[in-house]
Amino acid sequence: MAKGEKLIPEFYEISAKDIMDKRVSDLPLIEKDASIDRVLSVLTESDHAWVVESRGKWKMLKNDFEFGDLI
Repeated sequence: MAKGEKLIPEFYEISAKDIMDKRVSDLPLIEKDASIDRVLSVLTESDHAWVVESRGKWKMLKNDFEFGDLI
């Protein structure tokens, strides 16, 4: 079996938690009541963000928010 054929099945066996970045402070999160300044600040540093209930309560309100959504 070629090396590439072996790598694909091994890749799919890897758990998401094993490859995810664990630094929560770096996640592009926007609280639902965030000011427009905060929204623009987050979207300046990242090309997307997730809108959540609050920093302590991560109930996802919108799963992917991009700069184009502002326009």
